[in-house]
Amino acid sequence: MLFQSQYGFRKKHSTNLATIELMTKILQAIDNNEYTIGVLEHYGIRGIALEWFKNYLTNRKQIVKYNQKNLKA
Repeated sequence: MLFQSQYGFRKKHSTNLATIELMTKILQAIDNNEYTIGVLEHYGIRGIALEWFKNYLTNRKQIVKYNQKNLKA
């Protein structure tokens, strides 16, 4: 009855594994030149909450600092 991606309360399904699965899907989307916002819908974020995320993230820029250097995404 449990969905295969439910974590945190199942044996051998830690929240760390949930993070790894999420990051894997995001990285695959980036590699395929896809938007990663679809991950939200996959995990059940829909309706008003999804629209809020889309609105908040639209036209935003991200900067990642690695080894004291800024990397623009």
